[in-house]
Amino acid sequence: MFQERDVNVLLAVFFAVLVASLFLLPVRFSPGSFPAHLLGIAGSTLMSLTLVYPFRKRIQGKKGIK
Repeated sequence: MFQERDVNVLLAVFFAVLVASLFLLPVRFSPGSFPAHLLGIAGSTLMSLTLVYPFRKRIQGKKGIK
């Protein structure tokens, strides 16, 4: 689907834009605000996606390099 290099570049651009927007945009991240909710949802989604790899590996029965 995607090459590893492409994914790395996309992640680097995403995080660079995220950090730049946090410093440049005048948004208040107080508890209960809309931007705080969006960051929480995005963070929860990314953390739950990290669980997909071990489950997929266990279901497919793949072990490490032999």
